[in-house]
Amino acid sequence: MKTLLPLLIFLLWLPLNVAADPCSTRTGDNATVIFPDSVQALTDGMPIADGSRLTAHTETGRCAGLMEWHEGAQAMTVWGDDVMSTERDGFRAREPIQFVLTAPGAKEGRVLSLTFADRGAPFLTEATYRSNGIYQVASVKVVQGERFETRAFDRPSVSHSADEETAGLSPAAPSPFNTQTSFSLTLASGQHVHIALYDMLGREVVIVHDAPVAPGRSRFHVNAGGLASGTYFIVARGQDFRDTQRVTLLR
Repeated sequence: MKTLLPLLIFLLWLPLNVAADPCSTRTGDNATVIFPDSVQALTDGMPIADGSRLTAHTETGRCAGLMEWHEGAQAMTVWGDDVMSTERDGFRAREPIQFVLTAPGAKEGRVLSLTFADRGAPFLTEATYRSNGIYQVASVKVVQGERFETRAFDRPSVSHSADEETAGLSPAAPSPFNTQTSFSLTLASGQHVHIALYDMLGREVVIVHDAPVAPGRSRFHVNAGGLASGTYFIVARGQDFRDTQRVTLLR
C-alpha cells in the first residue's frame, strides 16, 4: 500500500496540473489515444527520446492534447471543442488530428505520422476526431521535412444532434477504484446497449451489460475482481450513440 500512495497522490494531482496547460483545456468532450508498450516509435530511425513532448493540434493550430513521452504503455487525452465557449478550444467532429513531437530542449516541433491498429469496434483507425473515440497506436514516425507552425485560431460552427446531447455516461465513481466502481447511463430512447470494460491492449475484459435499456437514467456497476492495476476504458454502445470513459484500477 505504501508503494501505491505516491501514485494515488500523483493521479489526484494530475488533472489540476494538466488543466492549467493551454494544450489540455478540459472541455468535457474528449477522445483517448493509447500508446501500448509494443508501439514502434521512431525519429530518424532512432527511438523517441524519453521526456519528449507529444501534442495534438487542430487544423487551425490549436493545441488540444499533450503527453510527455516515456517508455512503456501510456495514454493521451485529446480534447474536443467546447460549444459553450466563445473561443476555439478543441477539435470539432471529424477534424484531422495533427500530432507533433518536440524533443527536450527543442524550440520547434516535428510533424508525426501515426498508424492505428485495426482491432474492430470500439477502436478507430483514422486520425480524425470523434467524441469519446479510442485509438490504439501501431507505429509512430516523423514526417521528413515537415516542421510545425501555429496558425491563427478560428471558431467553426458546431452542431450536435439531440441524441448526442442527451445520451451518455456519467463519470464513474470512485476512480481510481480498488475492485468496484459505478456509473449512470442516460438515454433519450430505449434501445439495446452493450457496455464493457476494455484494457490498454483493446481486449474486452468485463461485460457489464448486454441487453435492452429503458429511456432515462440507469445505474451500472463494474466489478474488476481479478484484474491487474492499470488504465481501463468503459465503453457503452447503442443503436444511436457511443460513449467512452477512462478509469484507473489500483490494487
